[in-house]
Amino acid sequence: MIARLLAVAAFIAPVAAQAAEDAAWAGVYEGTIGRYPVTVCLQSWGDGSALGAYYYHSQLKPIRLDGTGDPARWIEVTEGDNRDVRTGPRWSLTGLGGDTVTGTWRAGKRALPITLRGVMDDSAADGFPCASAAFLSRRAVPVAFERTADSAAGLVFTRVTYKPPAHFSDVSIENFTFGPSQPGDAAILRELEAGLPRGTVDDEFIQCMAGALGSLGIDGFWEQSSSPAYVSQAFLAVQTSLGTFCGGAHPNFGSYQRVFDRETGAEVKLEGWLGAAAWGEVEYDTRPLAAALRELALRHWPDDSEPECRQAALDQSYWTFGLSAAGFSLTPDFPHVLTACEETATVPWTEIEPYLSHEGNAARARMR
Repeated sequence: MIARLLAVAAFIAPVAAQAAEDAAWAGVYEGTIGRYPVTVCLQSWGDGSALGAYYYHSQLKPIRLDGTGDPARWIEVTEGDNRDVRTGPRWSLTGLGGDTVTGTWRAGKRALPITLRGVMDDSAADGFPCASAAFLSRRAVPVAFERTADSAAGLVFTRVTYKPPAHFSDVSIENFTFGPSQPGDAAILRELEAGLPRGTVDDEFIQCMAGALGSLGIDGFWEQSSSPAYVSQAFLAVQTSLGTFCGGAHPNFGSYQRVFDRETGAEVKLEGWLGAAAWGEVEYDTRPLAAALRELALRHWPDDSEPECRQAALDQSYWTFGLSAAGFSLTPDFPHVLTACEETATVPWTEIEPYLSHEGNAARARMR
């Protein structure tokens, strides 16, 4: 849905070719450890390495399983463990790939019997059983929200805060709703509501957890907060801050703005508000921001920013846009290594007007 999740695909794609060499034992299993019900996933990269995870139905929090080179033997890895020493509980399994799997869970002198049955094989999980709906489905529980009155940008609204269950302790989601007063508000409210969890494996944050589980055997994290940034009778701008780890080399942090037309309820693409003077020549089917507009934005860049960040912004061809009461906002689309440099420049309307298109001038007239 949103480009931020592409980091998950970028990490998993290189190993997909390896995973194509399916192991007969890879898949999702359900059963018991001792008397405790569990769901287990086991994956093979096809090169002898393997990864797994499991959770107790009473807790629903995944525990990573490391392969040993022998699919019959696995080692648990929990947060804070020394991966080199590998002191976690051991699993010994027999019958993998068959209808019933048995074995022993052992931690020191304590030993519990394992009994499992396959519920989905690797081929049905596109090579990533730990990222599959079969492994995640029990963790998608009914949702609950807290609602509190709030106001910002001249709008009185209700903040809607997701109350995650204990097994999603690294998930934070805030959104908002408000009383409709313009013809398009009902459609905008439906779009805002669509961003809230519904308690299914298709929820965005659960798909993020799937990415982390499929690549690392652990949950990631998801922190998302949306608030009104600009409100008029004509337009509503929603600012979203997002921090995620969905697998891969590093977490992702950033913010973005969506603008809605309150007359129609449609989302507005602010690049359409900028005319020919705002753009340079087309490069690789995209249009970079004109150097003159970048220089104008830098005149409204925070004074205390580092010189290196200012130069990087001046050199950055691609920017994102937003609305505020003070003017038109421009944010450089930095690569990940420069995320700490990210700032937003707000150019007053009187200064941005020479760069506006016919559409932008018409929208500006509606804002007055």
